[in-house]
Amino acid sequence: MADSETDQEEMEEEIDEENNGDESEVSEVEEDEENNIRPSSRNTNKRSWVWGHFKYEDSLKKAKCDYCKSLICCNKGSTTGLSNHLKSKHNITKNQEKNQLTIHEVINNSEAIVYSKETFRKFLIEWIVKNDLPFTCVESEDFRSMIHLLRKDAFIPSADTIKNDIISIFDESKKKINSILQNISKKISFTIDGWTSSNNVSFLGITAHLITNEWELKSFLLDFIKLDGPHSGANIKEAFLKSLSSYNIESKILGVTTDNASNNITFLQAVEDELSKKFIRFESKDKHVHCLTHVMNLAAQQALTTLKAIEDNEPSSENSGGSLIHKVNFTLRLFYSLINN
Repeated sequence: MADSETDQEEMEEEIDEENNGDESEVSEVEEDEENNIRPSSRNTNKRSWVWGHFKYEDSLKKAKCDYCKSLICCNKGSTTGLSNHLKSKHNITKNQEKNQLTIHEVINNSEAIVYSKETFRKFLIEWIVKNDLPFTCVESEDFRSMIHLLRKDAFIPSADTIKNDIISIFDESKKKINSILQNISKKISFTIDGWTSSNNVSFLGITAHLITNEWELKSFLLDFIKLDGPHSGANIKEAFLKSLSSYNIESKILGVTTDNASNNITFLQAVEDELSKKFIRFESKDKHVHCLTHVMNLAAQQALTTLKAIEDNEPSSENSGGSLIHKVNFTLRLFYSLINN
């Protein structure tokens, strides 16, 4: 249905462009003559949305794609071929904003990116962060040989430089997040989760969820904290409030979503006690949101444990495979596998 409406709109645009094409071209020529300007490459018809992604080449009578530089015929002002190209090659439609260039498009678009020391450094940092690589990977002889094979004059920064750059980017990102949090007048919801690594180091993740003044839903990682000691309510409270205090948003808590571990009840009670000292109202029972998926997980596990006990005590029979207990057991196991995937 949406595609048919889009096609109809494009047909209407093409009709308008054909009807107005001669008039617009004449007016453009007259304007150029009055201002003594030579005709140049321009989008002769700008009514259609596709011209935000193409440049019209007068000498070739074709449109050049901004992304892959393909030349597309657009006879008599028709833009169907242009829109089809955007949809099939770049996954761009009329009702969709211009997406960020993919790596493939960047590589094939010579005008999209030009090598510089700063640009290479930026891409190098993104690669290290996104792939969770050690800073020292840039000092590997094999890595340096590979980069210099691609570009002999490429400057590869040291591990210390990479570390300092990442810290600087983190600080800048934190400032941007802080600006968003300070400028919104609405409350903020939080989700927290803690876990222990294989080498027995405790961590706590805090995620913020909010609606901006432009009514856009935003979610982002607010903090990732290494906990000193166990996942006790007191330790989680200290880490949580310290993070909120650094952004000055302790009074903006709408709710806190956690799993159903008992330490989270004591954690939120400790938050309530601490905030009351600052005359900030926070009622832990009302603000505590229990994770539904975790509740369902616990319920399924308990049901399976109970059914297993009944099955062990049930007399064996040849028809036991079709008994109600076995059918319920199978259903619950299927349900349990689904909520854990």
